[in-house]
Amino acid sequence: MPIKTCPKCKKSHPATSEFFHKDPSKSGGLESWCRECKNSARRCANPILNREKVVDWKKRNPEKTRLQKRKRRLKVNFGLTLEQYDQMYEAQGGVCAACGGINPDDKRLAVDHNHKTGKVRGLLCSNCNLAIGNLKESPELFIKVLHYLIKRR
Repeated sequence: MPIKTCPKCKKSHPATSEFFHKDPSKSGGLESWCRECKNSARRCANPILNREKVVDWKKRNPEKTRLQKRKRRLKVNFGLTLEQYDQMYEAQGGVCAACGGINPDDKRLAVDHNHKTGKVRGLLCSNCNLAIGNLKESPELFIKVLHYLIKRR
């Protein structure tokens, strides 16, 4: 495998797209600077201007910004794509998996997951999701509360 040296950092790397951005106009079809140096130069060229561009884009595209945040939260917190969330929502008929109700104020259903395993269980209204969280996901505690409610009718 051919080796290529980055003129910026002077490090030698395999001449592959893993280490160098592709550029068909260059000999060998790869950028001269390695990915790390190229990315660093892009970020640091003018951080204030870059930040202003991002803020401006977000102001002009509030819906896209919200969608990006939602997609990122679903992926990071639960390992779900937006499409998987939508499939779960449709499979549940758009209602809470626990009580069968809809979420108050037309908010989205919350993703319910096991905090120990991370496994997603379903989509819940905010009331059911908060109840499960406040009862520490303990079936024993749920039963105690249920018995209390039955006795105190």
